[in-house]
Amino acid sequence: MQISAVIAALISAYMASLGNISSAAVQKKGVKVIPGNAWAMLYGSLQMLLLALILGIKPSFLWNAQYILSLLYLSLFGSVIAFSTYLTLLGEIGAGKAAYVTLIVPVIALLFSTFFENYQWSVTSALGIILVVSGNALILRRRQEIKEKR
Repeated sequence: MQISAVIAALISAYMASLGNISSAAVQKKGVKVIPGNAWAMLYGSLQMLLLALILGIKPSFLWNAQYILSLLYLSLFGSVIAFSTYLTLLGEIGAGKAAYVTLIVPVIALLFSTFFENYQWSVTSALGIILVVSGNALILRRRQEIKEKR
């Protein structure tokens, strides 16, 4: 793995954490999830458009059913519904507990890919799943031990 990939992963984890904390703070101030999510997606889309224009990247669109249906699916279910559901959960249980979702999503994605896309497991992906599951188990067990001591 290149060092730049590790740096990108660390930056993205940090930015996701900032997003979680920001969303929780905004929800505490009374901003509803759906309008807040819509504004955030609009701002993000405009920033990506600006970046693309600065970098000289030309927009492209394929006019076929597969492309359009996948775009609609990802826009609706993969973005609007998924983010709204996650941000609602975040507002209900807090950023710390909601962050566990981000650990289990890759496991679910690999399972779906296995059944629907014929994903071929490797030693690396299996080891990653084992690390995620065992890490979560250790943390949850430790939290339970701390609760019992109180």
